Amino acid sequence: MKNIYIFASPSSKPDLYINIIGYWVSTFGSKELGNVSLLRIQDSSQNSYKILDDLKYTRQCIEKQMYSLAREKYLSWNPKENYFDNLDNPKKIKISEEFKAIYEESFSLISQHEIRVNVLVKDKLGTQINDLFSYEHEENFDVTGVVNRYLVLISAYLLARKHSLYSLEVHKRFLHNEDDLIHNFQPNDYTYHHLEIPNEIKINFKNHENNKLSSKIIGEKFEKYKDLKINWLNQLAKDNTDSVIGKILDFAFESNNDILIKEAVHQSARWSRLNKQISKGIYPDDFEMMEQRKIISSLIELIQKMGDYLNDIH
Repeated sequence: MKNIYIFASPSSKPDLYINIIGYWVSTFGSKELGNVSLLRIQDSSQNSYKILDDLKYTRQCIEKQMYSLAREKYLSWNPKENYFDNLDNPKKIKISEEFKAIYEESFSLISQHEIRVNVLVKDKLGTQINDLFSYEHEENFDVTGVVNRYLVLISAYLLARKHSLYSLEVHKRFLHNEDDLIHNFQPNDYTYHHLEIPNEIKINFKNHENNKLSSKIIGEKFEKYKDLKINWLNQLAKDNTDSVIGKILDFAFESNNDILIKEAVHQSARWSRLNKQISKGIYPDDFEMMEQRKIISSLIELIQKMGDYLNDIH
């Protein structure tokens, strides 16, 4: 059984969530799915009750839109009012029998198991995410709606703990009507990315959160880094990027520095995602080379940051 946790955007417009839920239902069937949850991350200074009310409102909008789509009708969204324009007179639209059945199944799923809503505080992210888990089902996270300032933090935490992370990328221009929904997508109109740390990369997570580095250990790590830095740069020059990323991840977690950990995981996810897209032949060769150079440049900067960090605490 698969649980789906969707990080919500600031807007209550339901179409994004319709597409995500519809994708999971069409791919796995509702019998394989457990709970659907909406999550919103906030700073400690924000009002949790207000954000929770916003999520409940978004849930209602998802239910109304999904109910309408199951009956081949569409509710237009008014962004200024943050509500539907035509609730009393939904627009009649044409939906294939296949997707009509998917919307019916999706509505049945969220009716039988009401969409859960949770607000997470940034400074307590790890504890609060762990509290959500049933540990009986597979936990899957969609980060499509995450605001940029939280994306790296959330991705770093979840990827580091080997959770499944997903993101919906739409390749066509949004028209802000029913054409933006999954039943109108062609196969090349979207990609549903599965973000993960490559299998060949092994990370030692043992007690890294509580590890207090003594001055002796710091000194040893600084000396080790000076040798590793030369080796890593040589390996990057020889196009052995996969191997270097694995070693950088290990070193970042051993450093117990949150900034280095987030950056290392972020670059690993970028490299993994690019390689998957290359294998599918999505990009032309010159674009592939440009993207590879960008990531390698970021890795070189990260290697320098590691040295600066160790030098500061040495």
